[in-house]
Amino acid sequence: MRDYRFNDLAGCVEQRRSRLTRHMVGLYHADQAQLDSSAGPWATICEEHGHIINHDTLALARSHLGDPTGWCESCMAEEKN
Repeated sequence: MRDYRFNDLAGCVEQRRSRLTRHMVGLYHADQAQLDSSAGPWATICEEHGHIINHDTLALARSHLGDPTGWCESCMAEEKN
């Protein structure tokens, strides 16, 4: 297994700023980042709010990076205001 360490963060595959919310969103290998991997080995995290969603595949996790308003409850609430 590849050792992920983007921006010197354990398990981090990549981070990017959402164009919609302007918040940083990260993609992590859950086990390497010491996150719960029971719902899937890949985790997408809203770095601003700490909300985490797990995924079965890296591709699926990557597809959630651009729009945290679909899975981060705090980003959803911000969008409504």
